[in-house]
Amino acid sequence: MTAMQSSTFRTDEASRAVDGNITNNVLGQTCSSTNVNDAKPWWMVDLGQTLYVEEVVVVNRGDCCGNRLHNFSIEVLANQSDPSPSLCYYQESPIVTGFTKRFPCPQDLSGQYVRIRKHGINEPKDILTLCEVEVFGSRKASGGCPSDFSLIYSRCYRFSHFEENWLDARSHCKTTPGADLAVFSSRGEDVAVSKYLMDSHHGDTFYLGVIDYNVLEEKTFVCETMKKLTYTNWAPIAEKPRCLSINRGTNFTWHSSPCHEKHFFICEISPQ
Repeated sequence: MTAMQSSTFRTDEASRAVDGNITNNVLGQTCSSTNVNDAKPWWMVDLGQTLYVEEVVVVNRGDCCGNRLHNFSIEVLANQSDPSPSLCYYQESPIVTGFTKRFPCPQDLSGQYVRIRKHGINEPKDILTLCEVEVFGSRKASGGCPSDFSLIYSRCYRFSHFEENWLDARSHCKTTPGADLAVFSSRGEDVAVSKYLMDSHHGDTFYLGVIDYNVLEEKTFVCETMKKLTYTNWAPIAEKPRCLSINRGTNFTWHSSPCHEKHFFICEISPQ
């Protein structure tokens, strides 16, 4: 993603706030900062495409001066010069030094750019410093989901209300053509589904579509969805997968479950 800002303090470029590094010490060269005497400091990122922006996460600096992050708006813009940006959130009080804060946006807030803009500074050194910014959003589906699936983070999901072992769970998902057990490919997808489960489902443990190569008696059995596992969210004590599950008691981090155990499960399919 391409980032920009109203001015730059020394080498604290805008891109440092989207480098994937959540270190909150400015001396670690992972934070962006506008310059001193910038009366209207702002920072902006290009998402590369129009998205429905659902949440913005901001990491404040932790080495000092965290109280400088105050009186700022988070805005969503259609283009860089959009005269009427949409407001995601306005934060008046200072963010605690070293704190990471999540800012939920109103529904149906879409745009290609996200801007963080301060409204008034207290003194010349009251600069805008951001140690990381994460934007969570989704593309609006061109079609829809099957009637018993829910659209979450641009994918369609069905959450079972009964328990099965892993193989039977997968078989049940595949009764819908094109569906399979879910596999999360990004943190945004993982977080969005976990939030849904936290708010809307009573179950504790859910199977996902990842299985260990040698867990079954068949010598060459490989779960179709395990071809590439580019994102993981293992609990600190988790063994690597026999059959992958997520658990409410550990904030839906990933665990390894015996495949014969019966759990709830999540099916996934692309929007039509």
